Amino acid sequence: MDFERFKQINEQKNFQGELNDPSVISITKNSGCGDAYRIYLKIDESDPQKKVTDASYTTTGCAFSVAALSLAMEWAKGKPLSTIKSIKASDIEAMFEFPERRKTYPEAAARALQKAVIDYENHTGISIKDIASRDLALQKLKEQGHLRNEKLARVNFEGVDLHGVDLSGAD
Repeated sequence: MDFERFKQINEQKNFQGELNDPSVISITKNSGCGDAYRIYLKIDESDPQKKVTDASYTTTGCAFSVAALSLAMEWAKGKPLSTIKSIKASDIEAMFEFPERRKTYPEAAARALQKAVIDYENHTGISIKDIASRDLALQKLKEQGHLRNEKLARVNFEGVDLHGVDLSGAD
């Protein structure tokens, strides 16, 4: 394993974060470790091939999840949905070799991308209106001064100081 490259991927955190106006938001878990993934895809719907124009993710996962998801998003950008549906862990591993004990991470990232495409095609993804995103939650906090009774269970507040914020009733 190339530790320098691994460190670089995790420090840069390319493709990590929420997309504005995504075509689909899909949630999945790595069944091996329980890490939660949220995949955001922006799709050119005017293109007959429906190519992905932008991709990002959020995760509750470890550095191996971050690496696998970052590489998966990089791989997906510019590709048509038909190609993304057939992604394999080996496509991600062609970009970075994961240690044998960590092979579940590129497998989970590939499944997460496939699920995002299926969610898009079946209209089963999560609506931006139905989720609490970091940006929306911080906007509400700015406007209201609190986050009482908000749905926050899947929001990543890493690096945000919520000391003193009223979160009563929030899930």
